[in-house]
Amino acid sequence: MFSKLLKLIETANFKAAVKRGDLACPGCGAKPTAIPVASKDVITCPHCATKASAFEWSAAAKPGGRAGNPDQPPANTKITRLTDPSGSVVWNIPASGKSGGLLIFGILWCSITAPLSGAFLFGEGGYKSNDGFLAQLPIILFFGVFWVVGLGFLYAGCRNKYAKHRLTANRHTISLRREFFGGVRDKSLLAERITSIAAVELYQQNYAPVHGIEIEGSQGKLRFGSALTDDEKAWLVADLRLVVLGTRASTAALPRDSARQSFFSFPLPKSSNNLWGLAIMLMLMGAGFVCVGIFVIDPPTGLPENHSPTFFRIIDGFFTRGFRIIWTLMSAAMATAGIALAVWLNKTRNCETRIEGTESEIAIRTSRHGLVLKERVFPRAAVTDIRAVVCGSSNSRTMKQMELIVGDTAEPVSRWTDGEKADELVNQVRSAL
Repeated sequence: MFSKLLKLIETANFKAAVKRGDLACPGCGAKPTAIPVASKDVITCPHCATKASAFEWSAAAKPGGRAGNPDQPPANTKITRLTDPSGSVVWNIPASGKSGGLLIFGILWCSITAPLSGAFLFGEGGYKSNDGFLAQLPIILFFGVFWVVGLGFLYAGCRNKYAKHRLTANRHTISLRREFFGGVRDKSLLAERITSIAAVELYQQNYAPVHGIEIEGSQGKLRFGSALTDDEKAWLVADLRLVVLGTRASTAALPRDSARQSFFSFPLPKSSNNLWGLAIMLMLMGAGFVCVGIFVIDPPTGLPENHSPTFFRIIDGFFTRGFRIIWTLMSAAMATAGIALAVWLNKTRNCETRIEGTESEIAIRTSRHGLVLKERVFPRAAVTDIRAVVCGSSNSRTMKQMELIVGDTAEPVSRWTDGEKADELVNQVRSAL
């Protein structure tokens, strides 16, 4: 049921992307020469020869979705890359000169907050009264929250516009230096403890995600680059992965070599365990809201008199009976979704899916206690690649969909997998292919 729901959502998003023209090569960002029919159709880029599914082309058009090439910095970038005598790679990122709209928003926010807070605090009934400071403390705290938000937007906007960054990386450490109005801030991470380098969502503006670059390790995180262009973000992510992790992005095609294995079998990482919290939360919240609808929301004690206008009686009936019914039905639907998810998770908890290869075929098999429940088999000669595509996030972690490129079709291997585990499996299967 959930796989069908995910497939319907994927198809709807793909059709919307095609309608908007939001398709880009995951390798170089070029537009397709022909519009695909379905999301599983494979498109070959005429510029860089990257073969990927139409779904990956639609995902690559989103900020943070495209894989860059470390050997090809954007043509118009102002970022300079050099290697110092010690062998460290240094990226100098100048001030962008753009606040991303945060500076204007902060000015408007503070312009509205200032007269309102001034009127309440210093107007009639404010400090002029004999009540003193303690009487005004709740109002001060209330407007203090608005001032903190407004000043925070101003600071973030100024930092985006005027801050300079210098990134220094080698196989041992990676350091980020930020220079902002004469102040300098340095932070470093050990390269061996870095777990991921990716473009992630930092905040939202007008309900649209704004991505930046995140370098995550066991010691903390380095975040920067929200004002960079999408091409610069993609290139920096790929370049940093090559320098720090010693590998290119998993979505980039890897050349075939002599490491081809005649037989292999790799288990697919499970991400369903992360859904148990969601299932329990939906069940508890749904049941709680149902109880509120039944026992807390009061039913109507009576109806308007018969001489009242018909329109008024309809509106009154909706807000008295209708609201309670709608509330209870939506709460019951939430609880039902949680129960259905829990049943599905319990049903699949002992299942294992593996991608296996022989001299003549590649198979994706799902089994329970050694009994094969489902399998898909493809000729090995027709399988040319396996790719991982960013499809969302869960608990601030990037989730990816894995696809097997079989001829001109992309066959889904896993639709929702932790990004790091997906990258690891993709690299293993590619080396075996």
